[in-house]
Amino acid sequence: MDLKKIGTNRIIEIVIRYTILLVIGIFMEVFYVVFKPLTIYPVCYILGLFFDVGLSGSVISATGVNFEIINACIAGSAFFLLTILNFMVGKINFGKRIKSLLFSYISMLVLNILRIVLLIILAVKSVIVFSAVHMFFFYVISILLVFVVWTVEIKLFKIKEIPLYSDLKELVKIIKSRI
Repeated sequence: MDLKKIGTNRIIEIVIRYTILLVIGIFMEVFYVVFKPLTIYPVCYILGLFFDVGLSGSVISATGVNFEIINACIAGSAFFLLTILNFMVGKINFGKRIKSLLFSYISMLVLNILRIVLLIILAVKSVIVFSAVHMFFFYVISILLVFVVWTVEIKLFKIKEIPLYSDLKELVKIIKSRI
């Protein structure tokens, strides 16, 4: 296969990946639709091991204290960021991309469920502690969770490319070879 055809194929592959990202971004609400029940039901189950728990829609009641699980609690933007990072990495075959994406989703989901359970347990025990810890989790821990999941994904799946940068570098190389 000649270099020109390889370059053209790489450009097409890059355009397809970024187009998929754009479409996913337009329909980002799907992350909340998918992950809301996957978050709420396990949280209720785990809390049920410690407290009398009720569920009405997206409101969890633990020993009479109500907690509304809003979209920010679901961390849809974290799932989207992990998707962006995954799709902005080139030179990964389809199977590896899907496996790494599933790994990041499952890891983020489990960590998020544990985060919510911990926060609700804290709130039931002490509202004052809950308020401080909740804000710390919201502003700091959420970012760290995405960073940790992505870092583990890089190591586990031996990802060597740098999101976006590697694609741009390759595009420049292809363009220069054609001039």
